[in-house]
Amino acid sequence: MPHSYEEIRGVALDIVAGREVTNYPPNQYEHLKFGVAQVLARREGRRTDGPPIPLDNPDSDLFLEVFWELFRQGLITLGINDANREFPHFRISGFGQRILANQQAYFFHDVTTYTDLIRKNIPRITD
Repeated sequence: MPHSYEEIRGVALDIVAGREVTNYPPNQYEHLKFGVAQVLARREGRRTDGPPIPLDNPDSDLFLEVFWELFRQGLITLGINDANREFPHFRISGFGQRILANQQAYFFHDVTTYTDLIRKNIPRITD
């Protein structure tokens, strides 16, 4: 079942922030991708033991967009350290650590998600 961009992004953020634990450390592109698939499966009540669970093609395409958007927004940076500075390795940037410490990075990609969040947090707001 395909997932939304925001859903995949939220799971990726939960993983890199340490709010979700996965079989692989989230320090390489493929490890994070497998982690997103594992968390989605777990949240949907599917089995998560055994070999890594791949994302289906639509979700995999969205994950690619999510990963590079997190990079462009400055939440992650390439490399593990100065001795290993290149993709596929990555880590949370200092800016990303400050944003993720607040539990949610509010960067919206569609109006519906934005308005749903407002209605959830301020239920008596008028349209």
